[in-house]
This record gives sequence, structure tokens and C-alpha cells, in this order.
Amino acid sequence: MTGITLLDVFIGLTFLYLLFSLFATIILELINNILRLRAQNLAFTLKRMMLDEVNPKIRFIDKIKNKLFGTFGFLFGTKNENLFKAFINQPTIKYLSNGGLVNKPSYLSPTDFSKALIDSLKDSAPDEATKLEKIKTGISKLFPEGSETKKHILSLLDDAENDLERFKVLLENWFESTMERAIGWYKRRIQVILLALGMIIAFSLNLDTIKIAGKLSKDKNAREQMVNMSIAYMEANKDIIVKNMEINPSSTSQHDSITKAKIDTLLQVKKQVENDIANASKIIDAGWPDEKEFTPSWSADTSEANRKLFFMDKVEIALAKKDTLVGVEYPANIDKADFKKFILGKEYKKVYYRSSFKWWTWIHHFWGYLLTALAISVGAPFWFDLLNKLVKLRGSVAQSTTSTEGKRN
Repeated sequence: MTGITLLDVFIGLTFLYLLFSLFATIILELINNILRLRAQNLAFTLKRMMLDEVNPKIRFIDKIKNKLFGTFGFLFGTKNENLFKAFINQPTIKYLSNGGLVNKPSYLSPTDFSKALIDSLKDSAPDEATKLEKIKTGISKLFPEGSETKKHILSLLDDAENDLERFKVLLENWFESTMERAIGWYKRRIQVILLALGMIIAFSLNLDTIKIAGKLSKDKNAREQMVNMSIAYMEANKDIIVKNMEINPSSTSQHDSITKAKIDTLLQVKKQVENDIANASKIIDAGWPDEKEFTPSWSADTSEANRKLFFMDKVEIALAKKDTLVGVEYPANIDKADFKKFILGKEYKKVYYRSSFKWWTWIHHFWGYLLTALAISVGAPFWFDLLNKLVKLRGSVAQSTTSTEGKRN
């Protein structure tokens, strides 16, 4: 394989990864907007801060469940929810959400957090009691003895030396430091979801990276079509690619409200990406085999015997693959020899077959699907930058080759 051929194979694969990464990202953003995963992740983070862990002996199982379901706001292996319930029902927090299905805010400022937490901690003590006295009374009532959350809040109160303003600052610092880690938790969970989406896409469209790379390396026509399509796509769709790159499900920005305009935009871009995927899939023969026709390739003067032999060759292939013949009526459980005699005794203008699904197919192509899924999970921005560099490199190589040939002539 020459250097330019290898480069073209990489360009074709990178272009496919870009398209399917864009598609997966759009699907993920639609899921994100409908389920409001950022709001769920914030709820998980707040629970992580305010709830106590149960017996450490079962923490391993709980950690696994939290890694899998934490994006959806669930937190397992915890107790003492009094403070969290009081916090989430504070007007400061309650009215930050849009009141929809997932009635939780997706973003919270440090000052909102400290105010809502202090208001949650304050006890309805007599009016003459100071705020700090009300907070201390509330802490003792909200938490049982031995509560780790209680110990932490009291330690912050001690560090503030009973200064309410300093206590607010320490609460805000606690929130900010926890949110920095929460961004990492959220991104990792989104990466897992993106990998799962990539695996679903790879399997449903039969996208075996190994198989595709083999086809591109051997089929010059397919390789050239993919390269030309890649170059044309990059030139014609830069704005769309950039727009899709801005769709970032791993972002923890507060701007994730579900608007009809945003959903319509996502669906419109999704439709365009699907059209591009369909065009690219035709070149690499992606997808699962469906009903196909045995297309006659004879001339008008081809004898009937030769026509039957043509169909027999096609039928032999279908039988070898255990495909299902469509539109051909033949006795059930007929063996191969009798079937050949049966076919030769018939006259067909068309014969169709449908490939039967084999359960072991996904195992045979597993590593190819996994490579595709991993590539999709990397994200569209990476493949966009790489494709841009590869296309420029190919242009410079082609120009260099042309110059060299010109000097020789």
C-alpha cells in the first residue's frame, strides 16, 4: 500500500468518524435536553454534599451504582435526607427551575447555595435568638449524632469563629471545590453514555472499522469517492460543523433550557447529518443486508439454459449463506440437490433473497464495532481537527508529487 493510499484510507475513516460523532452528539444533546442531565447531576452533587454515607461495607456496590446512575440524580448508600429536602424546597432554589418534569435547577451560584443552606439550617427559634444560635440549633435537630455532614458543617462554623459572613464564604468555597469535581464526574458519565450510543450506532448500522478499512484499502473507487466527499464536505459545511461542535453535552453551563427553537435546530441538523451518513454508507456498503435482486446480466440472444445457470449461481450463493429466498415457492425441507432440480424446472425473470440474521455476527465483528464506538466517543471536535489536517497534508503531498513528476518530464 502506497503512502498516498494509506493517507486516503485514514481520511475516509476520519470522515466517517466525524459524521457519526456528530450524529451521536446530537442524539445525546436531545437526550440531555429532554432528561435535563445537568440538573440531575447538580442534584447528585448536592446530595453527595449533604447526605451521610451508610455502612462502608456495602460502599463498593453503591459506588458502582452511583457511577452508572449518578448522572440521573440517584445517590445510593446514603441516609439523613432532612437537610437536602429542606434545602431543595427553599424559595432560592425552588424557583431556579423551570417547573417541568425534572423540577430541579441545572445551575446554582455559590451565593445562592450559601443562602439556601443557611436558611435550611436555621431553626424556628425565638426571634431574640441570633442567626448563629438558630443555625446551631437547627444543626442539632437536623442531624443525628455521628453524622459526618454535621461534623463538617460544624467544623466550617468553628473555622469561621462564629462569624456569619466568614461562614458564608466558607460554605461558598466548599460548594465551588465540590462543583469542580462534579464537572469531572459529569463528563465521565457523559463519556460512558456516548460510548454506549457509539456501540448502538456501530451495531445497528454494521459499522465494523476493520471491515471498512479493508474495503477502503482495496477498493480504489470507494476510496476516491470518500476522499472527494470528505474534501467537499469540509468546504461546504464548515459553519454546520462548528455549530455542532458547540453542542457540548458535557458542558455544565446553566444555559440548557428546553426551547422549541433549540429542539428544532437540533432536529434540522440531525436530518442533514443523516443524509450525509446515508451517502457515505452507500460507498462503504454499511448497514445490514436486506432484500436484494438477482439482476440478469444477459443479452437478448442469451439462451434459456444460460439464463437458468445464471440464477443457479446466485441461488448457490444464497444457499451457502443460508439466506432466505423471497418470491420463490419451493417445498419445505428440500435438500440442495433437489432444490437445484426444482429451480432448473422453473422459469424466473427475477429472484430475490433476504440475508438471514445470524446471532454470532456481532461476535465476529465485535472488535470492529468496539473500535467504531470508541472513535465515536472521542467526539466530533477531535475528528474535525484531524480531518482538516489530513486533507491539508494530502493537498501538500499531491502538490509535491505533481512538482516532482513535472521536473522529471
